[in-house]
Amino acid sequence: MENDNALAGKKMSRDDKSRMILLAGLVCYLSGFILCYFFWYKNGEVLHFQIIALAIGGCATFVLEYKARNIILKRFKQAKVLITILFISIFMGGFVYANNMAKERVQGILTYEPTMQAVAIVVAIDLRSTRSGKQPWSIINYKVSNQIVEQAFADTRQDLKVGNKYLVQYSVEYPDMYRILKTLE
Repeated sequence: MENDNALAGKKMSRDDKSRMILLAGLVCYLSGFILCYFFWYKNGEVLHFQIIALAIGGCATFVLEYKARNIILKRFKQAKVLITILFISIFMGGFVYANNMAKERVQGILTYEPTMQAVAIVVAIDLRSTRSGKQPWSIINYKVSNQIVEQAFADTRQDLKVGNKYLVQYSVEYPDMYRILKTLE
């Protein structure tokens, strides 16, 4: 009992705090990585922003704490910049890798797991910001059992209009995971 009280009153050293911050940054990054893998297919700008923010926040926390504490290279000042760039490259490369794995997961589920087909109707056209500027996205609805699923996709067709129809294939287990098979009408 006395040991518990002694530990509770003990202050953390700078190294312990640094390790905790590095661990927190790594946990944030890995959380973003895992969320990207499992939920990137969902339609939601807020969800995508949260996933990216977790990954970038975790990476930034890790790199800033590393720079503040000079954990790895205390003697070689010239290498600190290179190590920082290497850390950022590894973290961002890992996020790109997670995104690619997420796409492969979706393709695997839609190819090898039970799927069904439905007719999706464009209910709205939305302009969303992308790396190359504003791009039109078609917001589609399709019926699965007794629920309506709303999804969006970047639409590069010239004849964008509300009411366009698509034949979509969706996963029975994950109804909001879909792919467009063909344009109807």
